[in-house]
Amino acid sequence: MAAVQLTRDEQRVFAEAALVARYGEEEPPVTPEQVLRARRAADVDASLWATFNVAQENIVRGGLLGTRRREDGTIARRRTRPIGGIDQNVAVNRALWTLAEGMKKLKAA
Repeated sequence: MAAVQLTRDEQRVFAEAALVARYGEEEPPVTPEQVLRARRAADVDASLWATFNVAQENIVRGGLLGTRRREDGTIARRRTRPIGGIDQNVAVNRALWTLAEGMKKLKAA
C-alpha cells in the first residue's frame, strides 16, 4: 500500500468513506480535509498507506475541532470524541481496511 499513490480527489473520497464508517448517516462534525490532516510531519504523504493511517488515527483518536447543528438551528463547536468501545473500534477499523484494499485494487487495474 505504501507504493500506491493517491490523487487529492482519491484521498478526499477515502476520507468521506471513513466519515461514513464512523458516523453513519448522521452529519459528521468535521470535514474530509480535517480527517486527512496529518498530526506529524512524517505522515504527510499521498500514499494509500499514509492516507489510511492518518484517517484511522483522526477517526479513532478524535480530538478534531468540528461543528454540530443543534435542534434550534444554532451551531455548536465541539471536539470529536475518541472511539472507546471495542465493537465500534473493530467495525470502523475493518471498514477502513476494506476501503484501503478496494482502493489498492482499483489503482492496480
